[in-house]
Amino acid sequence: MTQMSREEIIKKIRSGESLADINLRGVDLSYESLKGANLSGLDLSEAHLQNSNLEGVNLQGAVLEKAFLFG
Repeated sequence: MTQMSREEIIKKIRSGESLADINLRGVDLSYESLKGANLSGLDLSEAHLQNSNLEGVNLQGAVLEKAFLFG
């Protein structure tokens, strides 16, 4: 699994690039617009997604164990 910075992950999300093989466990994407992103099948365990715009996000099969989704 590849480790990327928050900025690199956000850039990939905004450009519609695949996030497969990227370690998103514990990532902090709080206060970001993730609108329409495909996060299906990704491990978002312990991720911080508070106050993020998740409108239209595909989370099918995503692991959200202990993820912080407040807001």
